[in-house]
Amino acid sequence: MTILTIVSSALYLAYANTLDIVSSGGYHSAAANLIESEIEIIRNMDYEDIGILGGVPAGVLPASKSVMLDEAPFLIRTFVRNIDDPFDGILGGVPNDTTPADYKLVEVQVECATCPRFVLIRSTTTVAPRNLESTAGSGNLFIQVINANGQDLPGATVRVVNDTVTPTIDLTDITGANGQLQLVGVPTSSAGYEITITRPGYSTAQTYPPGEPSNPNPLKPHVTVAQEQLTVSTFAIDETATMTVRAVDPLCTPVGNVDLLVSGAKLIGTAPDVPKYSSIHTTGAGGSVTIANLEWDAYTVRSTDDAYEIAGTSASSPMIIEPDESVSVDWLVVPQNASALLVTVHDENGQPISDASVHLEGSGYEETRLTARYYWEQSDWSPAAYAIQSGDIETSVPGILTLAPTDGPYATGSYAWLESNTVNLGDPNAELFTLTQEPAVHPPETGPDSFRVQLAANNDESTWNYIGPDGTSNTFFTAASTSVPAALSGKQYVRYRVEMRTLDETATPTLERIGLEYRTACLPLSTAHFNGLDQGTYTATITRDGFQEFTDTNVQVNADWQEYDVTLFP
Repeated sequence: MTILTIVSSALYLAYANTLDIVSSGGYHSAAANLIESEIEIIRNMDYEDIGILGGVPAGVLPASKSVMLDEAPFLIRTFVRNIDDPFDGILGGVPNDTTPADYKLVEVQVECATCPRFVLIRSTTTVAPRNLESTAGSGNLFIQVINANGQDLPGATVRVVNDTVTPTIDLTDITGANGQLQLVGVPTSSAGYEITITRPGYSTAQTYPPGEPSNPNPLKPHVTVAQEQLTVSTFAIDETATMTVRAVDPLCTPVGNVDLLVSGAKLIGTAPDVPKYSSIHTTGAGGSVTIANLEWDAYTVRSTDDAYEIAGTSASSPMIIEPDESVSVDWLVVPQNASALLVTVHDENGQPISDASVHLEGSGYEETRLTARYYWEQSDWSPAAYAIQSGDIETSVPGILTLAPTDGPYATGSYAWLESNTVNLGDPNAELFTLTQEPAVHPPETGPDSFRVQLAANNDESTWNYIGPDGTSNTFFTAASTSVPAALSGKQYVRYRVEMRTLDETATPTLERIGLEYRTACLPLSTAHFNGLDQGTYTATITRDGFQEFTDTNVQVNADWQEYDVTLFP
């Protein structure tokens, strides 16, 4: 039974394959008859009628039509082109043929989408006028298509529309091996030829009508063709790219529902400038949005969100995207806070400079930040804002941490303590730099070392060994700003432990703010972010070992958010 089944299956498959081949041959024979019939009809038409409805040359032939033959649906496509024969010179050559429409080339194609094993077939023929060519009132339009590298691009689809001439023109054709479509003997028209260039998987290029409200002064207006003149119009298209944008906060946590405006540098109009690409995209629940079909260009990203502003990017800005490229970029977003200034520092070759000191001063503000670093801060110790405490610390007063009074006076002698919630830096290789605390000085009545801090870090979120600036449990952070020991770097999870005491029952040490300077993989390499600024004039001073100091006393902050770019030289 098994052998019989195998043999029967093989015989059936062989029979089906043979039947398929026979059917395919029948379909191709029918298609060949269709082409022969179409060619014969065209050869017997008047020369002036041989052209495409809405095409160049104009005529009575449809660009495509469907025919049922042998119960199969065939699609017949017809193309007609004027040909400039070199016998009497060519257009723009020596001699210059100013009436280049010598004869017509006709191509007929037949397709069958549902016919098995069917391959498109085509046939061409030429037809010539009985008398000399005539070009009264006509001109010539050559459309050149190139790629991003300036190379000729064959096989691009060209659509030409002109409804200002009679008969109207609406033709679709493709560029040849030299990336060019030559339209010879076309009607003259002033800014009447609307041209669109497409190709699957490629960007699009086109002309634009002058005077439109959204683009009153296009850089590439509809094309003009003058009598007995050659007009050459060049378009550049190439394979499209994909960009994935991920919005993260300073702790590398993805942020969803952030509105980002993505704009390219290429313009399609001036006065006012009209970018070819400008669109708002919103990050999804995972903080990412993928933007497909992008043309090669230099792109900038801006936040249009009411809640967030951009505090840096993992890529250069503007970001150069090449054809057929797939890129991913992280954008650092933070809650909006008054006016903000994003300072980007790079060298003369455009390479980012990390650890550059950026000092910003003015309008009652003074702050120094380092590029490629961020600053986590805490100034709220309400019950949900810390992990555990000894019970002797007051956390109910917003913005301040003190000893808890005991029926009026403060307890004296022993230390009260509080451990923070876990700070997840989002990167198991995070670097820690400095710990800051305010105030740095406490009432003298509280005694020496009345306020002190230790840090702990790990990658398991459970082992908390608190240490001080020397890397042991025997020391404490007490200064306003202290370097963090290297033993705490390379860890993702961080906690701090506050200890405070007093020697006077009427006085208490306080904590108003504690901060941690750090660097992670999701932070930008070359930016320093300042927010909470008043609008006005600031002085920016940027320094970095190995580079000349840069100072600008006229940095204008006059918007809710703006960028400031600085180049440092060796």
